[in-house]
Amino acid sequence: PFERLTRPAGDYPMMRFPWVEVRAALGDLASHAGAGEPVHLAYVNPETGLECMPILGFSAIMLRPGETISPTRRSASAGWLVVEGAGESEVDGVAIAWEQGDVIASPTHARIRHRNGSARKPAYLIQIDDAPLQRKIGIYEEFAVA
Repeated sequence: PFERLTRPAGDYPMMRFPWVEVRAALGDLASHAGAGEPVHLAYVNPETGLECMPILGFSAIMLRPGETISPTRRSASAGWLVVEGAGESEVDGVAIAWEQGDVIASPTHARIRHRNGSARKPAYLIQIDDAPLQRKIGIYEEFAVA
């Protein structure tokens, strides 16, 4: 009565990443990361280790209580969905306050800073960027901190 669905060879094998598992993985990663080392976990194809989509990159970020991070300046544009917590991001000098459910965006080459506004609880962001596309067409760059 039910037809078994098969996926084409080379197609992405995972359809979803349960947040409870991603959150736990970030917590585990945080327990091994040093102070000032970002807790940033990429969503990847478990069969290949490559990005989960051909043109967009997805990752999860945990900001520990009171933590501020300044990611490497890159040629990729990015957006962040606030899953939990509240804080502030600075995009090329413009401060943007955020809380759960908000979305923040940045253009290419922007200087970014994310700050967790809580001294007691972590904040969690999902990042979406176009770095995979830029890598494929040969224009992706990262810039040294000045």
